[in-house]
Amino acid sequence: MQKVTDWATLWKELVEIKRDIQKDSIETPGDTDYWESRALAYDDRVKEKWSKPDSTRKFMLSTLEPHTSLIDIGAGTGAWSILFSKRLDRITAIEPSRAMREVLKSKISREGINNIKVLAQKWPNCTPDPHDYVFCSHAMYGTADLPAFINKMNDRSRKMCFLLIRAPSSDGLITEAFQHIWQQPHDSPNFTIAYNILLQMGIFANVLFEESEKKHFLASASEKEAFVELKRRLGLLDTNKYDTYLIDLLQRRLVEQDGQFLWPGSVRSALIYWEAQH
Repeated sequence: MQKVTDWATLWKELVEIKRDIQKDSIETPGDTDYWESRALAYDDRVKEKWSKPDSTRKFMLSTLEPHTSLIDIGAGTGAWSILFSKRLDRITAIEPSRAMREVLKSKISREGINNIKVLAQKWPNCTPDPHDYVFCSHAMYGTADLPAFINKMNDRSRKMCFLLIRAPSSDGLITEAFQHIWQQPHDSPNFTIAYNILLQMGIFANVLFEESEKKHFLASASEKEAFVELKRRLGLLDTNKYDTYLIDLLQRRLVEQDGQFLWPGSVRSALIYWEAQH
């Protein structure tokens, strides 16, 4: 009989591996040292992305009932909080990074918004008062205990919970590498693992995949750069045991285009949402 995957343990192991490999990663929100010089650049990237239509934003605005309240977990520089503030009565933006909070507060002041409260806290180690909705966009990747994260969402929500999380394709270059070397295809916490955790918790959630998708996983300036980056992601920088395999994999699968080497494997976001359970 095939062994049932302990998805919560797999999530935790991947968080811990990523934390060791990528100490300065964008995926460890709340690291003030990391964001100190990067918050404004991050905000600019969000503005560029949001200049294009997005199915998730459209769905959220059509789903949230007006004159209600929402907790925004890992609010960052506040794109979602500010968007929601135009429809809802009260937003609580939870953000552990001082640099991110400073950008968010300056935007709130500049736009004259008076219904967003910013908390210098980190989920789930905080207890804001219950709101109608609890929302988290890509701020769960550094959390080792996802069930605790989700339980706190349920506990603080009166109506619905939302998780916006990356959903990589199953046929990507990085997926093939992890499957071959670590005997499982996941390079980091993602939609597949999170959704299975929800199922094991007895939560049968809905899913909306964004209509647009990134057509490649990553772009490298050279094959050598791609080789080093792949070893770093696999945690193999201190060994040459798999170098022959990795070189062959890159030669087979990298796509040269416009002076760059593209890693096959699309990435899109998935919005997981469910009625709050108590």
